[in-house]
Amino acid sequence: MKLRWVLLNFGLKLFFILFYFGKWGKNDIIYRIEKKAKFRLRVNTSDKLTVFEVWKSKEYIDSEFGIKKGDIVVDIGANIGAFSVYAAKKASNGHVFAYEPDKENYSMVLKNKSLNNIDNLFLFNLAISAKKGTIDLCTSRLNKGAHSIYEADSKKKIKVETITLKDILTANKIKRVNYLKIDVGGTEYNILLNTPPEVIKKVDKIVLEYPDFLNHTYSYLDLKKYLEDNGFRVKVCGNVISRKIFETGMLKARRYAS
Repeated sequence: MKLRWVLLNFGLKLFFILFYFGKWGKNDIIYRIEKKAKFRLRVNTSDKLTVFEVWKSKEYIDSEFGIKKGDIVVDIGANIGAFSVYAAKKASNGHVFAYEPDKENYSMVLKNKSLNNIDNLFLFNLAISAKKGTIDLCTSRLNKGAHSIYEADSKKKIKVETITLKDILTANKIKRVNYLKIDVGGTEYNILLNTPPEVIKKVDKIVLEYPDFLNHTYSYLDLKKYLEDNGFRVKVCGNVISRKIFETGMLKARRYAS
């Protein structure tokens, strides 16, 4: 196992001890975000960290990249639905289309949608990639949000059905995406770099995580250039440790030209 995976797993185990103290022996728990939302979480998994990143750290949301009432939001890589639920509450009378390929994660999104009584969140048990078909997904034992088509911390693979970003817009009759969130363990490159300009120009804001340590041939600079060439202003987020040592970070892109 690569040193990076060893360090990641060690850090996650310490995190579990802190966040799930006293909860050992339970399969899942209900975690409340004040009076705003509640989530069913699997004990000793990264579920609580995922909720914390969205609702507490607000990694996807800032003054420039917000979600307002009536927005159309696409969530690619929904995991347990932390962002999907957030977006659905913010968009109110808008719509959120969420995609999660792993069946176990997908079932958690369904539970969390029901738990929060949300009716403007539409869920799909599909992966998004460069083309329509099927693909092998490598699964992570500890980090349920780190499944990837490239590599993970286990050898277990599952076959998942794939569609494209263009397919999402066509199938749901979406004319404009106000906010696109992507967190798919390296498939960000496959998705965006293979999306035709006429499709990507229908998107106003994009927020994504990039993992450049995986076995693909791209870097975040490829995404940055592609988005800038297609009318976006792009900012690279993340501290020096995450970007230089762990080779991970976030890109936030906002359309300024049609």
